[in-house]
Amino acid sequence: MNEKKISLLIEMGFTQTEAKIYLTLLKKGKSLAGAIASDSKLYRKNVYDALNSLAEKGLVTHIIEKGKKYWICLEPEKIKKILQDKILKFDHFLPEFNSDYDKKSEDIYAEVYEGKEGVKNTIDLILKENEPVFLLGATGKIFEELEYAIENIFHEAKNKNLQARFLMNSHIKETEIEKGFIEIKKKFKKFQYRFMPKNLNSKTQIYIFGDYSIVFTWKEKPISVLIKNKEIAKGFKSYFDFLWNLSS
Repeated sequence: MNEKKISLLIEMGFTQTEAKIYLTLLKKGKSLAGAIASDSKLYRKNVYDALNSLAEKGLVTHIIEKGKKYWICLEPEKIKKILQDKILKFDHFLPEFNSDYDKKSEDIYAEVYEGKEGVKNTIDLILKENEPVFLLGATGKIFEELEYAIENIFHEAKNKNLQARFLMNSHIKETEIEKGFIEIKKKFKKFQYRFMPKNLNSKTQIYIFGDYSIVFTWKEKPISVLIKNKEIAKGFKSYFDFLWNLSS
């Protein structure tokens, strides 16, 4: 079973069991619960519970034929409709959430984000601020880790005419990763990059934009430390400018 599809459905709110059952039904069509359990390699009780849960969500239904209950998967477009309805519902309450957020103390000095969703949160902030962004230690791993989000990220950056300069690790020179950056450079007039000297390769990246800095590292669970402080951002920017002039 395709693990990427399972992970995608889990991100959308499915349990792992629900995801496996949904994909099994999607492929097999009308099936008995016992056959679904066998094909998905799940305990029958767990299958029954998950089928009932999926039915409540409006993603599967059943028919009775000769006294037996057969389960049927509804069209995948239904998932999109459910997500759209959730967004509309959230949008209704968003002004209240923003009001509550704005009332809290503004004295937050640093925030720590974990996982890929944390990476997306920090990127969203970069796009929202729309300040020139300077990246120290680019590895290109974002193309792999955010494979399905990267197109939207760069599309929005292009629409905002975002100015960016990247200092990249030398080990990605003349690789498929550099080809990706070359394609980006063709689309973004204000995007530039250079390669740092070989002895400066680093797994840690630093983003600088406006009064913000993000210290970031790709691990099994990525970690981003977001700092809002004008002096710290200014200090990181001076390191960036120094290395930019040493790089090619």
